[in-house]
Amino acid sequence: LEQDGLLRPFDVSTVQWPAGYFLALCVAAPIKCGIPQLETILTATNHPSSHPIAIELGSGIGASSMALAMATLSLNSQVQHSGPAPLIIATDHSLQALALSTANVAANSLSEAIKIQRMDHFDMDQVRRLKESYFGDDSSGSDDEGFSLVLGSSLLSFFVDTNHPNAPLWQALDILLHNNSKPNKPPALALLVHAKVDPIHPPSDGSFRLVARISGDSVDMQTRSSASSDFELSIFERCSSSNDDDDDGSCRRRRAS
Repeated sequence: LEQDGLLRPFDVSTVQWPAGYFLALCVAAPIKCGIPQLETILTATNHPSSHPIAIELGSGIGASSMALAMATLSLNSQVQHSGPAPLIIATDHSLQALALSTANVAANSLSEAIKIQRMDHFDMDQVRRLKESYFGDDSSGSDDEGFSLVLGSSLLSFFVDTNHPNAPLWQALDILLHNNSKPNKPPALALLVHAKVDPIHPPSDGSFRLVARISGDSVDMQTRSSASSDFELSIFERCSSSNDDDDDGSCRRRRAS
């Protein structure tokens, strides 16, 4: 993979950081990482070929999007590179990151499976326009259509104050993810990697629930001193009638209100 660093200047978005590496490992091998729900989504046959499956926020050099594309193509032989829509939309606001991810996607022969687009995930108008460009607008009052997966790693302030329902993270996920109301469609998931010392908390209104937390230890990640991994993957899904038994009661709080 092409990235900045060593003998040339770099910024945060143009280097493969440990959190992004962890996310790439997990989407490449969902079962090994402990995410069977992800493999269910990747092998589902009911994804319209005219719609992408996933979107990555702050994709940097594109490693996680490429790992997900390769896993999808490997698990489902019916999915083709040359479909009417890409499998994955990799987004970043940094022009340098977009240039690197474009080069990496091309070098790995994934240009037809992954589309690189500029987007600021803090700007909800941009987020909504991108989603509508693939799934249409919400003028019908239905949010059935949307991405099945949202990926993100070390998005810094995007992961701050997530207990608040109006935090940018939940606003973006509410726009992007399908509403998982169809019984033959696997629930949409958000896979978010962050430092263990800065956990992502579910919103207080119960609009999303925490499905699982997976330590970087699950893929043998360690610190430089061989200590336990500093990172974890948090998996979230929308609350719905199908998850009445959520452990933390967040979904029940929403229905009670």
